[in-house]
Amino acid sequence: MKVIGVVAAVVILCIVALFIVVFSGMPTGDERPRTFSSRAEQVEWTVGHMREDECEANARAVERPFHTITPEEDAVRHFCVLKALKARDPSMWKTALEPLRHQPPDASR
Repeated sequence: MKVIGVVAAVVILCIVALFIVVFSGMPTGDERPRTFSSRAEQVEWTVGHMREDECEANARAVERPFHTITPEEDAVRHFCVLKALKARDPSMWKTALEPLRHQPPDASR
């Protein structure tokens, strides 16, 4: 009887662990691929979702001596500058996005 109980407990623990692994790895709403109608909408969404700590961490990383900036770091730096522009001058932000409203979204982002 003890052996059956131990085997049943191990099987139940394995099933619970499997459910935890499967459901914790599922993407949430923010991780799912997004579709955008224009490049402007894509830029607005990206800038709107940039956090200040991301910008600060990226700035510290690229300021290190002898650091070669990766394409990802360059993109983050670019969007952080756009975020600052949007906060400082909303009318200039709107004007800067106008030409992008008729461009298709960038598929790589």
